[in-house]
Amino acid sequence: MPNSKADLKQALDLRYNAHLIVFDAGDRFSHKVVGCRYDNNYICNLIEPTQEVYLTQNIVNRRLAAILAADMVGYSRLMQLDEAGVVARQSDCLKELVLPAIKEFGGRLVKTTGDGYLVEFHSAVDAVSCGVKIQREMVGREQDVPVDQKHVYRIGINVGEIIYDGDDIFGDGVNVAARLEALADPGGIHISQPVFDNVKGKLDLGFANLGAQQVKNIAQP
Repeated sequence: MPNSKADLKQALDLRYNAHLIVFDAGDRFSHKVVGCRYDNNYICNLIEPTQEVYLTQNIVNRRLAAILAADMVGYSRLMQLDEAGVVARQSDCLKELVLPAIKEFGGRLVKTTGDGYLVEFHSAVDAVSCGVKIQREMVGREQDVPVDQKHVYRIGINVGEIIYDGDDIFGDGVNVAARLEALADPGGIHISQPVFDNVKGKLDLGFANLGAQQVKNIAQP
């Protein structure tokens, strides 16, 4: 247990990244009412000598991440042509290509979305490297498939703050990745400016600057 206001503040800052305000509720430090301010949430708790500090109000959990969103081109049309075949080929692709690539570059498959998947990475370089590997190897996988039956993906990658709840993730960081995916050419990858800023000079790849893009439900280009 901390034995001074400074120690308590340091412990709470390290553990919760919160700001601490201590109000005296008696003559002894062991009995204090502590107000913890985290963003716009205010919480109060009574600190006892043998207790740790616990936050008593739900807090939105956030972290910075690189997000890769992938979506199959013409999924609905392909499903109408051969539903069972599409599902089987998707499953094989996920097991044989996508999951090994995600593992190779230290990512985490958040979820599959029927016609695509969402992946989280700690690094923009790893996210782009993974996306490039998947897109390049998809060409080889599909080279003998008739043009109207090929499985082709669009990929969007963004770096931003995300909200996490258990294994799932939400927020603008995820939404922007999904919007960028919709802008990508079939078989291509569309990245945000923050991603480019993190990968330029680190990967042997060519990039084309497409300028500011206005996308649905995202206020800032």
